[in-house]
Amino acid sequence: MTPEEQAASIRHQKEEHITPEEVGKMAASAGVKTVVLTHLPDTDDPKDEYTRFGDQVKKHFSGQVFIAKDLMEF
Repeated sequence: MTPEEQAASIRHQKEEHITPEEVGKMAASAGVKTVVLTHLPDTDDPKDEYTRFGDQVKKHFSGQVFIAKDLMEF
């Protein structure tokens, strides 16, 4: 990506998405039992399991956290 594209991507993430920690705080406040994370950013590693995002949610939320993958059903 060009520097401009990188800046636009970062701006999009900050303005249009919430962080996993914010998800954890929101879920704890709402009293939900389970969080399902979807629409995660692409990485260069095809084996990336995105567990770091679940760990960040769990800093503020004690319920179950699932990292959704294509075709999963809940």
